[in-house]
Amino acid sequence: MGNALKKGERYTVAVAGNWKDVQGLPLQQPYTKPFVVVVRDRLSPGYEKWVFNLPHPKTKRPLKINFGESPDYFLLEETIRIVDKNNDPINGSIQVIDQESKLQFHRDEQWQPGHYRVQPEAILENLAANNLNRVFDRDITVKHLRSNKSVFERNFEIKN
Repeated sequence: MGNALKKGERYTVAVAGNWKDVQGLPLQQPYTKPFVVVVRDRLSPGYEKWVFNLPHPKTKRPLKINFGESPDYFLLEETIRIVDKNNDPINGSIQVIDQESKLQFHRDEQWQPGHYRVQPEAILENLAANNLNRVFDRDITVKHLRSNKSVFERNFEIKN
């Protein structure tokens, strides 16, 4: 039947206010999001190209990550974690900024010098539903996995 959406056309996603969220609670209000269809995205998110802006040690300044594109907002909040060299989670909160293309991680405590890792889960998607392992729009009869990992990693170091 062909593509449901046509390049250059405008559409709106509408969600009724009585739909339930992931906790089974009704939304507080209806939600709409207008969008324009652009060229097809056939690339998995390039986590290896994310640009890190590191905080200074002994500060609570945020770790900033520029994704270079907009990941799925809700998956972003649920699928990224920061760990230390012992794989212990770093407590903090995520703030998504700049049209959902950047993340700020606000640590609860001051950053200490050391080695850390950002661990995005493979299910993290871009807006075309391409995740870290595979693209969405593909021939499902052919194996197209980029990898079969469940979690990816990017290392960074806060230096004294």
